[in-house]
Amino acid sequence: MSDLSEVEIFDVLISNLREAAVHCDRLATFPLKGLNYKKLRTNLGLIEGACRQMGYYRNDMRYQALGFHAAGCHKRAGDWLRSKAAPELFLKLADVMRKLERDINGLRHGRTGRSGPILVKPREAPHRDTRPVYVRKGSLVLPNTPAPLVLA
Repeated sequence: MSDLSEVEIFDVLISNLREAAVHCDRLATFPLKGLNYKKLRTNLGLIEGACRQMGYYRNDMRYQALGFHAAGCHKRAGDWLRSKAAPELFLKLADVMRKLERDINGLRHGRTGRSGPILVKPREAPHRDTRPVYVRKGSLVLPNTPAPLVLA
């Protein structure tokens, strides 16, 4: 981990969210995309790293989830660039970056209402009724109901 303070991490996070929105707008409107795409990728990488650091610093997994979504955008941006719907997708991504900036500021200054680490809610367990179960060769599988006792 770096030795950045909370204020410095938020500064990196907010400034890169703003720059990413500008680069998304440019990718949607300008015909030359190389430099803007490279800068957008750099911004998304810094956003992901800052979210991870803030999640560690504040012990709050909600920042980690935001960083995970930034990484997903980073992976999909190349496919978007090569598609015919690139302008609409990058304009939507710019709107998402601006909304994310507002959400980050809400997380930064808002009350949590609890003490201790803030973890994401776990998903419900998958049901085993319809999924196959792997049994190793040589294992013995017993039924749930007891079998009748047979005396020989």
